[in-house]
Amino acid sequence: AHFEKPVIAIVIDDMGVSKKRTKDINKLNYPITSSFLTYSEDLVPQIAESEKAGHEIIAHIPMEAITKKDVAPDVLKTSMSGEEVIKRLNSMLEKFEGIKGINNHMGSKFTENDKKMADVMLVLKDKGLFFLDSRTSAKSAGKTAAEKGGVPYATRNIFLDNENNLEYILGQLRAPERVAKKNGYAIAIGHPKSQTYKALKQWLPEAQEKGFTLV
Repeated sequence: AHFEKPVIAIVIDDMGVSKKRTKDINKLNYPITSSFLTYSEDLVPQIAESEKAGHEIIAHIPMEAITKKDVAPDVLKTSMSGEEVIKRLNSMLEKFEGIKGINNHMGSKFTENDKKMADVMLVLKDKGLFFLDSRTSAKSAGKTAAEKGGVPYATRNIFLDNENNLEYILGQLRAPERVAKKNGYAIAIGHPKSQTYKALKQWLPEAQEKGFTLV
């Protein structure tokens, strides 16, 4: 797509799990993307709030990580057969209506597996969804699998909030500004953390004033 102004997409992962934090993000009435975890409770009303705020909704799909520390209750694993991956992903996606895409939650192990990622792309192609690669692994097979599978693909440029610290996050938000100026667009991923909310509340109107288009 060609835009007149540099474009920035802010994606907030892990939406829906903490209702309090999700509520905060849903107060941001700007064109941002809310990525809801498949196993959140009360997914439908929480998504409705997010849509009311003008957010784009995508599904945050848990995929197997290399470390075992953060195990999601609902996850795509490399040990699953292709059929199982397809079935599990379809059942995750059934919880969402009218979305245009997904991104991966964790997945440092799963996204490196080109065969499994090819199975994921079969589902996305069938449903007309895009794949946003959260890039939890530098060796992710996401791009190649998406290209082979005919699935629209994008990748994260920056993580905003490895530290839940206002100054740190405001500093991180300068990176998508630089990337967008250089490449025409940038994608930044954050989380529903208290300071991320504060930083975005401050930064979103400023970004528009600086001439960036938020998408």
